Amino acid sequence: MKIAVLILGLILGAIMLIQSLLVAGLAGAADDAESTAAGIGGVMMAFLWLVAVALVFSVPLVSMALFGLAALLGFAFASAYGSLSVWAVVSLILGAFSFFAWRGKRRDEVRRRVEHQGQLQVAVASGLAAASVAPPTGRTATCPQCDTTSPASVRFCPNCGLPRPEGAGA
Repeated sequence: MKIAVLILGLILGAIMLIQSLLVAGLAGAADDAESTAAGIGGVMMAFLWLVAVALVFSVPLVSMALFGLAALLGFAFASAYGSLSVWAVVSLILGAFSFFAWRGKRRDEVRRRVEHQGQLQVAVASGLAAASVAPPTGRTATCPQCDTTSPASVRFCPNCGLPRPEGAGA
C-alpha cells in the first residue's frame, strides 16, 4: 500500500504541479487574479503531496493528514480552477491509502509484540519445568522395579514412576 501511495503520489503530483504552474502562469498573463491564486493553490497542493509521499513509509498517519490538508486546499480553490476538485478527491484517496498503510504497520507491530510475549511465556514455562528437575550430580540410581538408571537426585523413576527410597543413590 505504501509503495502505491509513493508511486501514484509522485507521478500524479508531478502532473498536478505542471498543470498548476501553467494555470498560474497563463492566468497571470491574462491578469486573472482569481485563477492565478487558484494556480498557486494547486502548486501548494503539489508540495503538500511531495511531503506526504516522503513521509508515507516512516509516519503514514502524518502523510494521511497532509493529504487531507491538500484536499481541503483543493476544494477551497476549486471554484476558480475546476481541476483542483479532482485533485482534492485524489488527495482523499491517497490519504485513505496512507491510513490503511498506518493500520497495517500498527497491526504488524502488535502481532510482533504478541508473538514475542508468547515466546517469552514458552521460555518461562520451559525454564520453570527445567528448574523443577534438580540438576544431575553425577551419581546415578537404578530403579528396583524396572531397572532404569537415572540421576540420584530424581525422586521418582522417570520410566515407571516408582518413588525412590531415601538414600537410594549409587
